[in-house]
Amino acid sequence: MILRVPDYYDEFVCIADRCTGSCCDGWEIDIDDASGEYYMQAPGPIGERLRSLLYQGEDGGYCFRLGEQGRCPFLNERNLCDIYEALGEEALSEVCTDFPRFALTYGRVMQRILSLSCEEAGRIILFRKEPVTFVESAMPESMAEWEDEDADEAYIAFLEDVQRQAIAILQDRSRPLKDRVSFFLGLCARAQERINQESTEKIRPDEFPPSDNFRVRDWERPCYGSFDVRLGILEELEELGSEWALTKRRLRQVLTAESYERLLASYLASEHYDEVIYEQLFVYFAFRYLMYAMYSCDILAQGKMVVSFALMVRDLDLCQWSANGGTLSPAERTRMAYLFSREVEHSEENFEQVQEELMFE
Repeated sequence: MILRVPDYYDEFVCIADRCTGSCCDGWEIDIDDASGEYYMQAPGPIGERLRSLLYQGEDGGYCFRLGEQGRCPFLNERNLCDIYEALGEEALSEVCTDFPRFALTYGRVMQRILSLSCEEAGRIILFRKEPVTFVESAMPESMAEWEDEDADEAYIAFLEDVQRQAIAILQDRSRPLKDRVSFFLGLCARAQERINQESTEKIRPDEFPPSDNFRVRDWERPCYGSFDVRLGILEELEELGSEWALTKRRLRQVLTAESYERLLASYLASEHYDEVIYEQLFVYFAFRYLMYAMYSCDILAQGKMVVSFALMVRDLDLCQWSANGGTLSPAERTRMAYLFSREVEHSEENFEQVQEELMFE
């Protein structure tokens, strides 16, 4: 089995109590069965606490009873984990040791990536200067249980070639980003035609020049109407945190029909607009989501989602930049991506709702 990861994947190290957005705060914490069974038999005072705070949900899975404001009950006042301190890293559940690493498995491949929902991972992803490369390695035979031997190898090869070309297009710094995004969507549209025709013939680069249908006009030509649609989608989602709720309200207050186009034009012309940061954002979303077409058979919808997600994060950056009076720090950029990812990428209900909305926009 093949493991494919971005070249920065192993750079991540949890910064623990120095993190301003703890992954142990604000989320339901699901516990894998093996960890749950271990916790039910753990010795000493920590074992008693574990058993008093562990419960089984309707599906039979283990969860912790969260404390005030949704904090994990084992996240102490120093923002460190009592389980880790009492029993060591090996006692942590899979969800705790895996985060912020997420995987998509298809055929004989597992793609893993760090998530923007961790601020330290976001710093690594957004602020690297060189184009990302992807590293492949053989996984242990013990991981063979993840393989899908019945997967359509020709279809997998076709989608992987589209993903490779898509990322190469997004990283082509000889073109402005707006043109790269247009070519990216043109490629996704051509790939969708192949899928609809049940063809796995590889796509040549000269087959997908951008058409008017796939020019991202509001990347450099501000368009309040497009922003209003994106914000309308976000406003319909369940609010999972108070900071996100305040951020959405501020978007509506700051980026108005009268101010949006003027502010965006000023931001794009300012020293704080950095195409490399948005390139890294596009590549992150493309690597994370394009291969979902293995199961949806709709790579054009996945491509539109990649662009929409990047635009939504840029909207957040623009609002923060404007609220600051024309400045935007690296920490604030990371925070905006973090808030978006937590509320959209890591809520199954919100994510599915956004996908459905974007299919018809």
